[in-house]
Parts: sequence; C-alpha cells; structure tokens
Amino acid sequence: MYGTYYNGGEGYFDISTTGGNVFNALEFIFGSGYGTDPANLAWSAYLGGLMVGSGSTQLTKGSVAGFSGGLFDTLRFTNEFNTGLYGPAFDSVRAQYGVLDTAVPEPSAWALMILGFGALGGLLRQRKQARVTAYN
Repeated sequence: MYGTYYNGGEGYFDISTTGGNVFNALEFIFGSGYGTDPANLAWSAYLGGLMVGSGSTQLTKGSVAGFSGGLFDTLRFTNEFNTGLYGPAFDSVRAQYGVLDTAVPEPSAWALMILGFGALGGLLRQRKQARVTAYN
C-alpha cells in the first residue's frame, strides 16, 4: 500500500498487488486520526493501468468496507468534495486473489501453427496431375 495524504482534497491512497497478482476482492477497516467523519471517498479500480471500475462511498471511522466483483490490481482512493480528510488509515486489510486468464499461445506455438496452416494450404493448392497410362 502506498500513496500521499489527502490534504483536504488533494492526493490519493493506493492498495496494490505485486508480482503480477490480481485481486478478486478486498476488505478493510477504515479509520483516520484526523479530519471529518464520515469521509466521502471516490474510488477507482485498475487492471494493468486501465480503469475497470469507479464510484464513490461514504465511510465512517471503524467501518468495514469491501470491494469485489471483478479482477483488479490497484484500488485507488481520493478525497471527494474536499471533506478535509487527512492521514487515512486502512487497518486489517484482507485480500482475495484472483486468476488472470491469459490464454495466449507462446511465440513458438504461433510459429508451428503458421507452418502447419501453410503446409496444409500448399497441399490443398497443389493440382492433381493427370496420369497417362499406355496400353500395348
């Protein structure tokens, strides 16, 4: 987890995976030593740098928040409506990891498929030559 303090409407806080893992769900306890209660937060979920979901929520100190419903590798929170939230705390973070299905053939498999299709096309294109049979 990393980020910057909200500082009254500026900054963000990220919860991210490492090593190519992806989240399927996150749950945490929200709290803050400073700022307004409840806090209005905008959230964005990202997968590979592309936004896959967004919304907003209102959290009070000590509330349990959870996010699920798709694969994401980063969950970003920003302060909404300049509510004066400083120094957020996300306690007892629990993550459920998902599986990112990448069913893309390896380059060597692509090469074999292309050669196979080329050979098959060559056989189909080949013209049958008429055989001449001589009888004596």
